[in-house]
Amino acid sequence: MDKIEKIIAHYIENQEGKIAENVTFLQENVIGKSSNEIAALIANVTPEETGGIVAISGFYYQFLVAIEYILDMLKGKWDFIFIEHLDDIVVGKDSTVRFIQVKTSEKVKIEASSSPASGLYYRSSIAGRTERKNNSWIDKLLSKAELLQQKDGFTTQFQLYSSYHFIKTRDFDFDVYTGNSNYDMNITDTDHLLLKVSDTVFDKNDEHYDYQIKCGEKPKELLRRFYLHTGTGLQKLEIFEDHLCMRLSEWLFSDIGDRVRVHPTDLNTLVGHLCTRCTYRDSAERLLITRDKLEEILSDIRTRCLNSVEQTTEKHGNMSAVSKIIDSIVSDIETCAHASAFKDKLYTYREYLKQWVDNGGIFDL
Repeated sequence: MDKIEKIIAHYIENQEGKIAENVTFLQENVIGKSSNEIAALIANVTPEETGGIVAISGFYYQFLVAIEYILDMLKGKWDFIFIEHLDDIVVGKDSTVRFIQVKTSEKVKIEASSSPASGLYYRSSIAGRTERKNNSWIDKLLSKAELLQQKDGFTTQFQLYSSYHFIKTRDFDFDVYTGNSNYDMNITDTDHLLLKVSDTVFDKNDEHYDYQIKCGEKPKELLRRFYLHTGTGLQKLEIFEDHLCMRLSEWLFSDIGDRVRVHPTDLNTLVGHLCTRCTYRDSAERLLITRDKLEEILSDIRTRCLNSVEQTTEKHGNMSAVSKIIDSIVSDIETCAHASAFKDKLYTYREYLKQWVDNGGIFDL
C-alpha cells in the first residue's frame, strides 16, 4: 500500500510541475495575444511527428502517377485504370494488365540495403521459425499473376514506381530492372532479386508459397516483366505537376494550340475527383477509371481554362482601350490652359479605371 501511495504522490508531483509549465507557457505566449500572433507562434514550433505530412505527400504523389497513366489512356495506350484496387494502380489493354506500386520518400537516393528501399525484397520473419512470409513489395506484385495467368492468355506486367533511386550495394544490385521499360528482359540465375524471391516462403495462411504452382510461372519468368521505375522526387513535385499540366493541355486543346494551358489548380480538380472515387471502398466499379467516366470532369476543366483565357484576353483589351483613350484626350488638351492639372486628373482616373478592369468592382470605380 505504501508503494502505491508513493507512486501516486510522485505522479501528482510530476503533473503539478507540468501544469505549472503549461500555465507559464500560456501566460507568456497565448493569453492576451492576437490570433495572428498565436498562429505565428504555432508555425514556428517544430513538430515531434511528421508522419501525417509524409503520408499525405505519398498519396498525392500516387494520384499524380495515376494521372500520368490516365493521360496515356486518353491517347489510347490503355483501356482502363483502377486506383486502390488490388494494387495502388492497375491498368489494362486487351489481354495485358500491369500492376503498379508507388513508393515515396523524402530522400532522393537510398541504398538498396536501407529502409524503405529494402522493402523491395525484405520478408518479415515468422515467430519462432526460420521461414519468412511472402510480404515483400516484389512478392505482393508478382503474386498478382495468380489472378491472370499466362496459360489463360493473359500477359501480366509489374512496376515499382518510386520517387527515389535505389543505390546498388555489393549484395543488392537492381539497376538491371531500371532499364526494363519494355517489360521483357533476360534474368540471370545469379540476379540478386531472383535469389531473394527464390527463398522458401510462406503465405498469410501459413502455407508454403510456390510461384510455379500458384501463378503458373517460376519467379525468373515473372521477374522478366518487372520494371523498377524512378520518377520525379518529392522535392520536385512542381516539375512533375508542370509536366502533367503540359501533357493534359496538349490533349485538351489540341484543336486550339498552346495559347491555352492547364494549371496545377485544374490538375488538383482531377486529383479531387479521383480522391472522391477512392472513398467508395465497397464498390470496385467506382474505382474503375475509363475515358467515358472522365469525360464530364475533363470537359469542365477545358471550359474553365477557356473562360479564364477569354477573361484575360478581354481584360487585356480593356486595359489597352483605357490607356489609348486617356492618351488621346491628353494629346488633345496639350495646348489648353491648365493642361497639367487636367493631365493629373486624367492619369489618376486612368488608374481608377485600370483597377476596376482588373478587379471588376463597380464600387471601386
